[in-house]
Amino acid sequence: MNDKIKSVTKSDLDGLKKVVDSSELFPSEYLEDMMSDYFNNPETQDIWFTYIDNDKQVAIGYCVPEKLTDGTYNLLAIGVSQDAQRKGIASQMMNYIEQLLKQKDGRILIVETSSDDAQMGARNFYKEIGYAQVAVIKDFWKDGEDKIVFWKRLQCQMEEQNKKIEWWGYSFPILFTILVSSQILLLFIVCSVVLVN
Repeated sequence: MNDKIKSVTKSDLDGLKKVVDSSELFPSEYLEDMMSDYFNNPETQDIWFTYIDNDKQVAIGYCVPEKLTDGTYNLLAIGVSQDAQRKGIASQMMNYIEQLLKQKDGRILIVETSSDDAQMGARNFYKEIGYAQVAVIKDFWKDGEDKIVFWKRLQCQMEEQNKKIEWWGYSFPILFTILVSSQILLLFIVCSVVLVN
């Protein structure tokens, strides 16, 4: 994992408000309410993360699991301060959250954007890092402004199947190793008996 990216703490809040204002994600006065559950609920599944450069917060990310799904997550916000843009920080932030979600057995990450011309750079960015545009919801944000949904599979289906194939409480690769070892041991015992006789 990138040592410049970390989970958000309360001490990051003031710096993150500046990031939100600079990147024009949303009005920064909403940030404390948005993070309330994250800070106050020990059972929260919200993921807030930030990029620190020279002891200063320069990027923010917010991701949540989609309710009633198996391992699908939604990246609700990602933003980089204007003075830190075009330095690969957004790509590093995306790599960080993808790796983190894989550790949580996340299967899919979706990102919702807008058809607004101002979001063209964001749409191109997601395509460049391997996301597929999978849905357009007409007039979602307002008349004439559609929601555009991007999608990426985080784990290949074979990896998921290997994790789910269990027998007697063992995963398939472990069980296979045990069976092969048992057969080798049995063969050794049979050979030993034959040689003794």
